[in-house]
Amino acid sequence: MQSPPCWGKPDEGVPEVGVTEDAPICTGAAVIGEEDIYSIEPNPDAVPYFGQEMQETTGKEESAIKEELRIRESQKDAQPKADVAFEFKSGAKYTGQWRSFSRHGRGSMAWPDGTTYVGEWADNLADGKGEFKSQDGNIYTGQWKRGMADGYGAFRSASGESVYEGGWKGDMQTGTGVETWRDGSSYSGNFVAGKKASFGCFTRENKDVFAGTWKDNAIEGPGRLDAADGAVVTGQWLGPEINGKGCYQWPTGDVYKGDFKNDRLHGFGVLTWKGGQRFEGWWEDGKQVVLAAEDVTILAAEDVSICTPTLAAKQID
Repeated sequence: MQSPPCWGKPDEGVPEVGVTEDAPICTGAAVIGEEDIYSIEPNPDAVPYFGQEMQETTGKEESAIKEELRIRESQKDAQPKADVAFEFKSGAKYTGQWRSFSRHGRGSMAWPDGTTYVGEWADNLADGKGEFKSQDGNIYTGQWKRGMADGYGAFRSASGESVYEGGWKGDMQTGTGVETWRDGSSYSGNFVAGKKASFGCFTRENKDVFAGTWKDNAIEGPGRLDAADGAVVTGQWLGPEINGKGCYQWPTGDVYKGDFKNDRLHGFGVLTWKGGQRFEGWWEDGKQVVLAAEDVTILAAEDVSICTPTLAAKQID
């Protein structure tokens, strides 16, 4: 049995800087609880851009922008003011709406390194809907809260290798989402703090499908693999390998039920062939074991893998 080597692909879906719908997940997927999602602490290093120029509009030294806005401030209303362009000491340029000398409403910002943000602002921070494009070309489009990606959004890597659409919290993938790769593989399910967690479905480029539990970006716990060749494997998994109790059903109709270790038959199990022949006993590293009176003997030096049940049948005869 060959385990998909690409399960647990490294994520490219978290932007390096801060960027009410539900993303689709597999039928029957467990939903992660709100207590898990909203206990996530924001990443303190994730959003350096939006705080860089805040002091320039709150101090006394920026008389130019104050002069342009003073007339509008005299209107004594709470609505964002008309577009005003301003260049900060850092070299960043903002064009958009203001309120009380803060970027507030609709506006666009361009930093000297090529990073840009276009969208909604509140009190000098991205807040609402907007698009953030980093200097290396990664793009996040979606909802924001206090300068961080928060809510529903889409992230596209500059290389085109991966796309993520789904929930965000504190600038990290959190909640339900779908991540797809250029080779055609995809993951659909739950994320916590930027990592696959709880229940999720992974589809390989060859159409193998695994549905089961994940922890810290890796498969761990009960799950089911429906292979493209028709084989079905259910049981306990650790990483991309089945470990513990499980069941392997070949496309031919042969079935093994029992113990596995590192993706191989190991321990006690029952192998039943389509024709009715049956072996019930012990296995070691994929090989049948016969309990002799004096010791344990491995029947054959030749490996009896779970992908070749007919070979095991010949050894029993």
